[in-house]
Amino acid sequence: MGEHSNLHEAVVAVMEEVRYIKRTGFNSHQNYSYASDADLKAAYQPAMAKHGLSAYPTGASVVKQDDNHVVLMYTFTLQHKSGEKVDIMVPGEGRDKGDKAVYKASTGAQKYFYHMTFHTPTGDDAECTWSEEEQFEFWTALHDHGVSLDFYMKTMNRNRSWPKPWEMVRARRAGLINKLVELKDTQGDKHGV
Repeated sequence: MGEHSNLHEAVVAVMEEVRYIKRTGFNSHQNYSYASDADLKAAYQPAMAKHGLSAYPTGASVVKQDDNHVVLMYTFTLQHKSGEKVDIMVPGEGRDKGDKAVYKASTGAQKYFYHMTFHTPTGDDAECTWSEEEQFEFWTALHDHGVSLDFYMKTMNRNRSWPKPWEMVRARRAGLINKLVELKDTQGDKHGV
């Protein structure tokens, strides 16, 4: 088990370990790929257990409900083996002609919880125009160059005028990686890989 003294360190460790989630689900009716609930759990469960984290639902309330549509607000507790924990509220929405709307809302909320907590790319971003292979290549290159996801996110937040990776052609992404490596080498990256 990973030896992390607090919740933040363990979350960062999971972020470093689970760098990308491949989409294996496919909706043939609307013709799109997605990261399934099983994809997320298969990626996160071993990493969370290794780093002393557990997550469980601790509450839900109905925000809106009509015929075959429900919007729920879920509370999930993310807890570290030290006892430190945080409650995270996320919405879930489900629509179904049968009796599955609540289950769809629950699954959606769980998936959103994982995405919000660990910021792991899946390629499901509607604004993202780069392929899944390009995304995997970029996140792997960051990791291979010792640039942590935490450092990347903080640097991009401080430099909001920089173009996002998906706005760049592949050659320019390599330049961004080099720039991040230079910054990491000069400023340090306490969460380095």
